Amino acid sequence: MSDRVEAQEILSSTRAQKVFLFDEIDSTNTFLKSVANENPDFTVTIANKQTAGRGRMGRSFHSPENNGIYLSILLKPQLAPDKALSITTMAAVAVAKTVEKFTQEKAYIKWVNDVFFHGKKVCGILTEASASSKDRLDYAVLGIGINLYESEQGFPEELKDIAGAIFSKSAGIRQEFIIELINAFNEIYSLGEYVEEYASRSILTGKDIVFIKDGEELSGRVLGIDADCGLLVSVNGKTQKLNCGEATIKSFQRL
Repeated sequence: MSDRVEAQEILSSTRAQKVFLFDEIDSTNTFLKSVANENPDFTVTIANKQTAGRGRMGRSFHSPENNGIYLSILLKPQLAPDKALSITTMAAVAVAKTVEKFTQEKAYIKWVNDVFFHGKKVCGILTEASASSKDRLDYAVLGIGINLYESEQGFPEELKDIAGAIFSKSAGIRQEFIIELINAFNEIYSLGEYVEEYASRSILTGKDIVFIKDGEELSGRVLGIDADCGLLVSVNGKTQKLNCGEATIKSFQRL
């Protein structure tokens, strides 16, 4: 079995209109944003290694060679800028479903953009959008980073307690996993039906969390996910809705 990724196989097996492959790149999102205007909808960029992978809130994403899936998809949807979060939540469901197909075990989503497996974070998602008007996005770049295999070097000290991998060693399924993931995302993206599945995988529901909103640190118990994929939290007996971009989860009750 080989983990080699072939552009032609991705093109023939998915909706991808164009595929860029890199052995090493700073960030698949950064690259795809730089060429967004001259490339078609559903252009895909895949790298074997990222030297400057990025996550939400300016965080870095650990992207070692040969162990993960680091890909970005260029989208040109008829979508208002304030709805761009839906791309991230759709992708989270697609990743969870793909993990489940290859492992026959359930994957969970930590609001808003992390996928957990066996209690550890195995995937981070970052959507970056561009809009020249308030009515419609010019484009969005969806970035997905997945820890597919465990690294021989392990995770950096600051990540080892939270980060994990889907498989303990190479299973020769990297291309197959990528194809399944792109197709799972495309199905959800095309149909727009995913919120119930997103909510059913919420790892935070019923848990106590500490979060930061408007510069204030608060704590509460998560009640669930609403129809807009907002997080509903009970704080001092009152329900608050947390939206992406206005609140950050600082910690949560572990299993």
